[in-house]
Amino acid sequence: MLALAACSQTEPPAQYSIEQFYNNTRITGGAFLEDESKLLVNSDESGIFNVFEIDVQEIYMDGKRRHNLIVYHRDIMNGSTLEIVRGPSPATGFTGQVE
Repeated sequence: MLALAACSQTEPPAQYSIEQFYNNTRITGGAFLEDESKLLVNSDESGIFNVFEIDVQEIYMDGKRRHNLIVYHRDIMNGSTLEIVRGPSPATGFTGQVE
């Protein structure tokens, strides 16, 4: 019984309208094509989960251009910023180095 008393909430949970719920877009997952030119992600932007292609022109981590596609959790878990630049001229490969 003592453990249950510690779990009691004193404040009511936040309330959200249905409009707020549906105005959120989730983008999850990610896999690169074999030629490393596009990133495939899934999103619920249309109301159901679909797969989209993103043309990847450049990738930056903490402002430094990356030439590889592998990003480990330990690389970003302390607040690093990962920026994927889309563009009409997608990259065709990465060398595995960070500039």
